[in-house]
Amino acid sequence: MENEWILTDDGTVPQWVKKETEKEFDVLEIVPFYGDEEEASYTIKSIYVDLSDYSDEEILNEIKPFGYESKEEVHETYKEEANRILAECIAENMTEEDRDNFSEHEVKEFMKKNYGITVDWKLE
Repeated sequence: MENEWILTDDGTVPQWVKKETEKEFDVLEIVPFYGDEEEASYTIKSIYVDLSDYSDEEILNEIKPFGYESKEEVHETYKEEANRILAECIAENMTEEDRDNFSEHEVKEFMKKNYGITVDWKLE
């Protein structure tokens, strides 16, 4: 579905993807950071991925850490969802240079206010 946030990973690093076009995706991840505090703090990675910006070689470099040997393998495995999977792999490989730290409560408020996403489970 285009223009709707889809929860694609509800694990330790929750992830949502929104399809803008066949090759353009927005990817959100809530990433925990553990320091000296008893509770984790979190950052929200917001990544825009345009697959047109990547050569076949660059895409291969992005998907290999996830066990894929070729772009064709991803397309054969995921069919109409293949481009979304490629975008997820690219986004997961990106790091946030400057990041804001949020408490669990602040993350839930931010996601609801800015993206219309309800985070209704305990973050790890």
